[in-house]
Amino acid sequence: MAHAYIICGPDGVGKSAFAWEMMKAILCRKPRKNGEACGLCPSCRKLKSGNHPEVAVIERESGRQSILVEQVEALREEWFCLQPVEGDRKICLVCEADRMNDEVANRLLKILEEPSGETVFLLTTSRPEALLETILSRCQTVRLRSVSEKEIVDHLLETRSDLSREQAEMAAKLAEGSPGRAMELLDGDLLERTRWALGLISELTSENMVQVMAELKEYSARRGREKLEHSRQRLALVLEALLLNWKDQLIAAEIGEPANGRDFTANGRPLAAWQLERLIDIVFEAERRLLANVNLSLLLQTMLTKMAKILDAGAPTKS
Repeated sequence: MAHAYIICGPDGVGKSAFAWEMMKAILCRKPRKNGEACGLCPSCRKLKSGNHPEVAVIERESGRQSILVEQVEALREEWFCLQPVEGDRKICLVCEADRMNDEVANRLLKILEEPSGETVFLLTTSRPEALLETILSRCQTVRLRSVSEKEIVDHLLETRSDLSREQAEMAAKLAEGSPGRAMELLDGDLLERTRWALGLISELTSENMVQVMAELKEYSARRGREKLEHSRQRLALVLEALLLNWKDQLIAAEIGEPANGRDFTANGRPLAAWQLERLIDIVFEAERRLLANVNLSLLLQTMLTKMAKILDAGAPTKS
């Protein structure tokens, strides 16, 4: 067994869960024949309750953008130097290891450069490229793949009896290979509100654009005084849903098959390929502007104005 592992993969793919399963297997007193933890021994029970003496966890403190140097120093001075009191292994889990600045990373590197035979380090990250090369070179990398839409849908339907297939499929599409993200979307009303926003935009015209924009602005700022970042995340989800929907319609139009999801029209007529292509470009542009932190009201006004012009272009001319 290596003394340090980097567990990497997309957000929500299950890196932390995988790390905890590794810890259970390493520390278990009575592992099964396949190497999995028994779940019943004193070590497994202590790990489950969160008070295992051989486990240290370093993660960002609430409200902090990065891991603090004091956290790594405390690990080195108060925990790393101690011998195991139960069993022959100790494990240190570093969550979101890419959230270490160079000073913190170099402090951790000093510990990794002097491995003790009994300590195993597990570092999770969705951005391994952000880690120091010297840390990467001292760790074995475990890559977790994105999960297919079908696998996510099947999992959701198996674990959530309250879901319809349509809800599961939409959550799986928006999750982009992340089961954790799919579950997050289904908590509360986020998925349903996104579906509502799609329906609102599907009725967009130049005449009702002001009303649509007002309702979308209210949607982005729902639940009282949410932080601006949450408003941006909600709008980003709507943009992603629009992209997926219009891409599906474009592919379906090209191969002559029905599209999945909401059937957008332009004044009652199916959207033409050129309209879909232009609408997709508008959403891409809006996503770029959202990442650039432009004013949300200005972003919505610009985006909806352009969309309305494209959708109005499909309307029959008045005589």
